[in-house]
Amino acid sequence: MPYTGQDFPDADVGEQLWLSIDFSRSLGGGDSVESATAQFLLLDGVDPTPNARLVGAPIIAGPQVGQLVNFEGLLMTPSQPDNQYRLIFTVQTAFGNQLLGWSQIRVADPTVE
Repeated sequence: MPYTGQDFPDADVGEQLWLSIDFSRSLGGGDSVESATAQFLLLDGVDPTPNARLVGAPIIAGPQVGQLVNFEGLLMTPSQPDNQYRLIFTVQTAFGNQLLGWSQIRVADPTVE
């Protein structure tokens, strides 16, 4: 299940958002999420350290894995009014499987036109 099939809702500069992916469809019967890591990649726009936007470690809640992401301090311009990111979770399961899940989010500054 690499792509979730649906992007996260758009965000505004300055927000902190909780973004999560549900791995239920990828887990076999009796399997569970044991650990997870997150990567945050810039797909389009300007952000020299996108991974630094991750706040803390991913949180596991049953089959869901979530991550707090901070969008403060982004500088948007009329020529680059938004950034596009990809959040990727790598999950290790109780049965020794490795799963990947990702989705994308667009971040814009509503004051830049």
